[in-house]
Parts: sequence; C-alpha cells; structure tokens
Amino acid sequence: MRVYDEHPELTKRINYILIMRSLSGLSKVDSATYSYVTRYIVSFEPYRSRELRDILRQRRDEAFHPGTVGDDVIGYIADLEGSDKGGSGNARAAIETLLLAGEAADSEGSQVVSVEHVRRARGYVAPDIVTISDSLQYLSLHELLVLKALIRSLRRSQAPYVTMGSVENEYRDICRLYDEKPRRHTQLYEYVVNMRRMGIVEAKPSG
Repeated sequence: MRVYDEHPELTKRINYILIMRSLSGLSKVDSATYSYVTRYIVSFEPYRSRELRDILRQRRDEAFHPGTVGDDVIGYIADLEGSDKGGSGNARAAIETLLLAGEAADSEGSQVVSVEHVRRARGYVAPDIVTISDSLQYLSLHELLVLKALIRSLRRSQAPYVTMGSVENEYRDICRLYDEKPRRHTQLYEYVVNMRRMGIVEAKPSG
C-alpha cells in the first residue's frame, strides 16, 4: 500500500475489497492501517424476513423436488430467523434449518417437509453457534489455544465460569503439547478481551 507514497507519479490502479463479519477482526492492526482500511465502509444489515424468504425459495428450488417444501414452511423459517421478527437475521442458520428439516422428513419417509419438521430441526440449529464458527477463522493460533484451554477448563470444572488462572494453566499444558512457546499473562488477557468483543466468549470480573 506504500507504493503510491513512494512513487506519486504513478497512476493509481490498485483497488481492493475486504469482506469481514465484524471490524473487531482489525483490532490488532496499527492505527494508520486501520484508518486506511476503514476509509470506505459498506455495512450490510441482518436479513429481514422478506429477504430470507427469497433466499430460502431459491435454495428450495435448487435442492428439493417440486412440491415437497411449501411456502408456509419457507415463511415459517423466515419469520423465525428474520431480524424484524426477533430473529438473528442469519441466512446461514435459516438455510441450515431448511436442510435439517428436509433430512427429518426423509428420515421418517415423508414426501413433504412440514412445519413440525422445522420445529424439530430448530433443536439442532443455534444461530449463536453459527456466528461463533464463522468468527473462528479470524483468530490467531494462540487465541485458538486459549479458547481450547477455556473449553477444557469448563469441562473439568462443570461450572458456568472458570478463573483466568485455571485457563492459563491449561493453556500452558496445551502449549507444551503442541511445542509452542506460551504467551505472557497480559497477552492472554488481551486474547480473551478480543474474543469477548467478537462474541465468542463471555467474561466478567472475578469476585
């Protein structure tokens, strides 16, 4: 990006598009880079029910036999997930619900997908999990190791929360397992803060 700074006589022809779920993924870049990258931002709002209907109809027409998924089923899923109806507005969760509802119908030999199949599918689709899985790709190696340590600590304790100390001890064990040099306490704390900002973990002061 410094090419044009060093050669101002050149015609500017380089353009780029950066697609991100959240600007929190840029939390580690320096302020100059952040300012440059975020100069022009186009934000896409969560999908509304009407928009999800269009998406689901297209997926239905591509993936299901004609007449097996009615508009009532499409509308039901769209209303469950639409941001204007209290849902997350997550198209991926809506599509996954449609897929699992179809699999539920197949498993019982039904020729059509019903609203009841959708209700059953909803038990397997958690929009928060979908969002988290999408965010994991933005984590560094050691952030992933800290997350793994947190999961292990929670499983061991069977408690809703664990202390930073227990996570740190688990993290150091994992680093030895993967032959990685562990980061300092301050850096681990920053990892947790970043993951909380991204909605991956919950954190609160102890005491």
